[in-house]
Amino acid sequence: MFTLNMQKQLFAIGTLKVREIVPYLPTTQIPYSHHHVVGTVSIRELTVPVIDMAAAIGFRPIAPEEYKDCYLIVTDCLRTVVAFMVRSIEKIIECNWRSIEPSPSTAGHNVFVTGITRYEDKIVQMLDVELLLSKIYPQYESAKVPMLTDIERERLKALNILLVDDSSIARKQLSDALDRINIPYQICRNGIDALDLMKAQSGTPQALTCS
Repeated sequence: MFTLNMQKQLFAIGTLKVREIVPYLPTTQIPYSHHHVVGTVSIRELTVPVIDMAAAIGFRPIAPEEYKDCYLIVTDCLRTVVAFMVRSIEKIIECNWRSIEPSPSTAGHNVFVTGITRYEDKIVQMLDVELLLSKIYPQYESAKVPMLTDIERERLKALNILLVDDSSIARKQLSDALDRINIPYQICRNGIDALDLMKAQSGTPQALTCS
């Protein structure tokens, strides 16, 4: 969990997408970069862009004089390594996926929140990292077409593939990639929907390949 604004509102992202969390490091500015990219840092011999997450989701940008007190959440989403600068790190917690409520469908397609949970009577909003990145790097939203041999494609067609991700962008990337190579699949937006689907199909013995 982390904060992005002075009201100490809590946000979170799934730990599977997080490589590490480090204190703020001095950045090197990139000419003509997106206005939410504050620069790059070198982490473990890797050059990583740093994004002001507060500004990226619509809050007041973090002022340069505040950088020294911030933290960098280094993420890896679909092989894209990016560091998100946040005001503070509150705690790393284990959360039961059953306790995460999906964001309201009335919130719109471009809302950055994928789910809502609670910790010690406080609301925690789960952020859609993939959607955020697609706004800063438009080419990120385009799915790459997998290169498969005929044998590999036929093997995939024989599987029951279930795509599960809380991010609408990630779901679109995965489904577009499979559509382009004509591979059938089923798709769910969260673990609860996926479990319900598997229970509904439990009468028919089958193996599901989940992604």
